[in-house]
Amino acid sequence: MANRRVGMQLALCGACFVVSSVTAAPMHGQNATEQSRLAIVLPLELIAGQPATFAILTADGHVAPGTKVVLSNGQVVTTDESGRAHFLVPSDTGVMFARISDTEVREAADVLPQASSDSGLQATEIPKMVSIENHFAIGGNGFQGDADRNRIAIDGKAVFVLGSSPVQLIVMPAANQPPGPAKLTITEGLAETVTDLTLVNIVLMNSSNAEIHRGSKMEIVLLARGTEEPLNLKIQNLNPQTVQLAHGSEAYVRTTGGPGNSALLQLKGENAGSFSFAIGLESPSAEANVPVARDFLAAAQKAAAQDMTNRIEKILRRLRGKNIEVVKIRNDLQQMLAQHGSDDFRALIRASLRALHGE
Repeated sequence: MANRRVGMQLALCGACFVVSSVTAAPMHGQNATEQSRLAIVLPLELIAGQPATFAILTADGHVAPGTKVVLSNGQVVTTDESGRAHFLVPSDTGVMFARISDTEVREAADVLPQASSDSGLQATEIPKMVSIENHFAIGGNGFQGDADRNRIAIDGKAVFVLGSSPVQLIVMPAANQPPGPAKLTITEGLAETVTDLTLVNIVLMNSSNAEIHRGSKMEIVLLARGTEEPLNLKIQNLNPQTVQLAHGSEAYVRTTGGPGNSALLQLKGENAGSFSFAIGLESPSAEANVPVARDFLAAAQKAAAQDMTNRIEKILRRLRGKNIEVVKIRNDLQQMLAQHGSDDFRALIRASLRALHGE
């Protein structure tokens, strides 16, 4: 997932908490830890005792071969030349953790029981709007746990499968895929399913390579290509020591819709230098996977400090109700994630957020 350069460098992520950045001018003074930061791309839903695949990505979106990952049952797997690793899911249901060896980088997955019958190939959960620059999740049945055995294409162009289980795929569109309406095709033997989706990317209309200076202001125009529908974008500031957004470390903007589908992002310089931020395409509430989010939150409640357990219980009650305010719950969990907690607790909150974003 190499970033594009158009004056500034842009990568769009499916959810704001996914590591991805926009950079105006080359980054100076970036330490080795930031450069080598890794992320685990793991399906949220796995099937007990069945094969599955995950990938390891660097901060700039490249695959990371030769990375050892420790699963919560003690199993150790290493990514191959494609940056992916195939493994057998533990037979016990419940939450499984995957941790990069010798680091605290970890992600969680929900291990579900095996289905009593084979329902065949079905793609039941596909986002209507996806980013060309980042991966997205497909939910359903009849997929292959070995990523390379899944045949998936967008308008005839093969997509790269980063992660897979029998009930979920995490795929990456081809780099040269044009924005706009497209057909997603999944083939398994003689079975085939075709779904409509829209590919979107964001371009910077007034990019300039100029660095921002202390006290100066900058207004960036973000143009959405591929759709005339208004989009909700979430921007996360990755360099608050250099630049400030209008309302703290995060900003929410909505594009105008129509032929000039754009939004304005206002910045203020804190210190001279370059800066970066992540842009997330907010998914509709209807795409939230509420049952899986509840599973992760129930596990997080057990791992939480005393002052967090009551807050999580209130969120769980809201998720059991009829009129679920998904966006508000996402915001509550994002605030919780920003506070202190164990590494397992934070991984569970991130997984719950991913479920509520339909990932």
